[in-house]
Amino acid sequence: MANLITNPKNYTGDEMAEIFLRTSYTGENAAALGLRVMYNIPVNTTLNFWQRRENILSQFSDGWQGGDASLKYQKTLNMEKIKAEQGFKASDYVNMIYERLTNYADVNLQDLSGTDIEKAEVSLFREAIAEDVRVAMWVGDKASTVSTRTAFDGFIKKASTYPGTKKMKLSAATASNVISTFDSILKAAPKQLKALKTSGKLAFFVTDDVYEAYESALDAKNNTLAYSEMQNGRVSLNYRGIEVRRMGVDGAFKTQGQTTILFTHKENLVFAVNTRDMPDSEVRMWYNPDENENRQRACFLATAELLDDELVVYGSTTYSA
Repeated sequence: MANLITNPKNYTGDEMAEIFLRTSYTGENAAALGLRVMYNIPVNTTLNFWQRRENILSQFSDGWQGGDASLKYQKTLNMEKIKAEQGFKASDYVNMIYERLTNYADVNLQDLSGTDIEKAEVSLFREAIAEDVRVAMWVGDKASTVSTRTAFDGFIKKASTYPGTKKMKLSAATASNVISTFDSILKAAPKQLKALKTSGKLAFFVTDDVYEAYESALDAKNNTLAYSEMQNGRVSLNYRGIEVRRMGVDGAFKTQGQTTILFTHKENLVFAVNTRDMPDSEVRMWYNPDENENRQRACFLATAELLDDELVVYGSTTYSA
């Protein structure tokens, strides 16, 4: 490999979408996020959905007995223009790319082609974008009051500010109080949300301390199953049939040790990304000789949204009424 990687790369349109973003937020990758992903929807799309009416059965008789029309709700997804950039000292960049190439079984390290190098560069930047977007969709805060991510407002910021969300002040999570905390959240949840339990798509989205406290509470149970799980680990956690899902964002909070729980339906959390409707959407990778630095930049549209904020219970140690 040369001492420098100097060939510029530029991706736009469908090429940018397919190589850098779609693969990160579709299929198994989207499912791993535990929420709903909408890809390349038109900018500022308004979604329409209807409240299911109750008590619609009646004895048969002539004429209309359907009552008033079902209530229609609308939610506009306001896409945010965002940018991702990172730079590396040229020698460090070469070493990083070479290290990635050694992990590819089909690469001849004695005869590296430009295609091999490009593939390694793409994977390096794609993984960085995917992880940073994943964190931002949870803790993003443009006003930067609690988060280190400021590109767009994430689910936590919106849950803490939207008027329909049920909000609760939580204590720091411990093995002794985590079960009562889950019970309190379930008790506070609106009946429309609790009625969705049989769908299998309700979830407690939690910070690491909540997840670990619940694991400790389960480990303390004096039975064979608890002992076996403590030895072998757990693939997933559930409380009363509802998934307990780790957000994995604790390092992005400005205040360390912040306990946060979002209880909602998984499809009520929407992340939308668009690479087609912004004129200067692109991914660029180039070498800057003035700084002897390899640089990478991506520009696209994204947003995180709660479709129905009345179907969310938000609890945090930082919340104050």
